[in-house]
Amino acid sequence: MILPGKVWRFLRWSLIGLAGVALLGGVFVLAENWRGARAWHAYAERCAAAGDPVDVFPAPSSLPPERNFMRTPLLDRLLFAKDGSAELKEFEQTLSSPEMASGALQAWRKGGMVDLAAIGGIKPPEGAEVTALRTAYLAGVNWILTANTQPGVSAILEELRQAVAARADSQVMRPLAMTRAMPPDIPMPRFVVVRRLSNALVTDACAAMAKGDGDRAWSDVMATARLVRGFSDMPDGCLVDAMIGVVLANAMGQSIWEAWVRHSWSDPQWAQLQQELLRIEPMRSLERSMRVERAFVVNTLQNVPVERILEPAATWDDPPPWWAVSFRSVPGWVQQNKISAAKSLSDRAVLLGRWGTPGFLDQLRQDGALRLAAGGRVTPYDVLAQVATPSYDKVTDNALMAENNVALAVTVCALERYRLAHGGYPEALAEVAPAYVDAVPRDGIDGQPLRYRRLADGVFKLYSVGLNGTDDDGAISDWKTAEGRRIGDWCWPQPAK
Repeated sequence: MILPGKVWRFLRWSLIGLAGVALLGGVFVLAENWRGARAWHAYAERCAAAGDPVDVFPAPSSLPPERNFMRTPLLDRLLFAKDGSAELKEFEQTLSSPEMASGALQAWRKGGMVDLAAIGGIKPPEGAEVTALRTAYLAGVNWILTANTQPGVSAILEELRQAVAARADSQVMRPLAMTRAMPPDIPMPRFVVVRRLSNALVTDACAAMAKGDGDRAWSDVMATARLVRGFSDMPDGCLVDAMIGVVLANAMGQSIWEAWVRHSWSDPQWAQLQQELLRIEPMRSLERSMRVERAFVVNTLQNVPVERILEPAATWDDPPPWWAVSFRSVPGWVQQNKISAAKSLSDRAVLLGRWGTPGFLDQLRQDGALRLAAGGRVTPYDVLAQVATPSYDKVTDNALMAENNVALAVTVCALERYRLAHGGYPEALAEVAPAYVDAVPRDGIDGQPLRYRRLADGVFKLYSVGLNGTDDDGAISDWKTAEGRRIGDWCWPQPAK
């Protein structure tokens, strides 16, 4: 069939038009790829010249195993044990975790002892009076101490206690060093293992103090602190590692608070604990983790298929735009996203490094507002970066709380040492330095000394201003919710009446 001339002309011009579009598209892709590669190389070279390479992982821990608390035989077997391994199953059967309500080891934040009766599964009668509650509490104490004298459990806890004296340093060491060629599923420490160990040590310490065995409790607390330091001092710790350290640091406060209430320890014991706590820095750990995350994200964007990166965003209220699939054709956009992600995490690391300085809280708020405003704007140059670098606001809040809890505990160590020497607490916090601590710990929120006031009955108020940045005269914040943590002060509370 012979087509009319008009149809031929239409087809010819259509083909010419399509060829032109294809040519323009090809030129566009080539230009974007060239532009992206050039921008990334220039950015990476600038960062490397400044001594902060964005795509290089830090060197892992080089501590000799015999000096490293985190390389005890127990932790060496379990910290990176594989799912279903015989070692992991044996541990879970031996150190079975008792039923523990959420926040059970945070009772100290409201001035309360940990409910050892509840942990031991002992329920006093409804509406029981003080005597019955005391009886149930002591029954819980006995249950915990008896459980911890079982051969397997006793061996686990005793190994950690003895390791405190034998292994002065503490850093988690991965079985594989992180490299550019590493797959995205890097080896992570088993949180369930360290949480179970931490819970066992904290509850054992509280039970031992209830029985008047301060020495055993001190050994438990030192082992807990050394466990926390293993994550806080980790040179190549990523965000997950930093947050494990934060969780453990917050739980550790319960046993230290109860030791202070009961006056359980001597001056040398408080002094040794103080030195251990001074080496736990949750915010420094989080700051370092941002640089590790930066290298991880940059290498992930370079080596992982776009579809896999975008997969977690499929359930978001605002999923990635349809054009995101075109990243396969325009790898230059991936290079631009690497820049966006690296800049975001670099800026976050710099900001976190300013904690404990005047103006830090205002800068933190401004950063949050800018990120919130930018969250609704997505371009080909940052869509992958936004998926790979989510908001770290809650993470930062939790790390700040842990940092201030450690600062409060360090200060209490100094105050207890002062009390043991002078028979009472000082009028001003400055009196504890330098005899009982080199310098008065500062509030991680505003950089000022922690707020302190000795009260008429011989006790004291000690607190941080908290996330609202205002001095609420020691009004205790509600630590259970993110909103509650932003109201009131972060306190070292007096025992509840």
